[in-house]
Amino acid sequence: MSESESSEGSDAESVISEFEISDDEEILLLALPQMNNKEFMEHFRVSRNIAVEISERFAHSEYFHYQSGGNSKISGYDQCLIFLWFIGHQTASFKDVADRFDISISSLHRIINRFAYFLSNLSPLIIKWPNEDEKREIENEFRQKGVSRSYWCDRWESH
Repeated sequence: MSESESSEGSDAESVISEFEISDDEEILLLALPQMNNKEFMEHFRVSRNIAVEISERFAHSEYFHYQSGGNSKISGYDQCLIFLWFIGHQTASFKDVADRFDISISSLHRIINRFAYFLSNLSPLIIKWPNEDEKREIENEFRQKGVSRSYWCDRWESH
């Protein structure tokens, strides 16, 4: 490893370590481009590629509106990250997340609502309920394992 590569690596590590120990909300935004995939996944609970794909779909949806955040606009990608951070950190309050991303609590509320509706309306494209033959096949597999008439098999009858 060359000296410059070593220096670049230690710079990224120092930004991340500052982020991990600092309460300064600006650190996240500064550290974001330097996070490797593992670090990104730890903070946002999905891979960077998935976040990009979801944010692109969101940005082209009826739910996307640029949100004002201080003096700037919040992109679809940033709104995606804000939403992912909020849902991925159970103990984070609205105020904590709004402060971390330097937006108002009302902007955070709008982002969370719009993104939740967006994802909810994607569910028919992603979730595929089994057809009648698949239901019977799955039920038979459970019966072979000693499970009969489980709750969710009964629930399928209503779909």
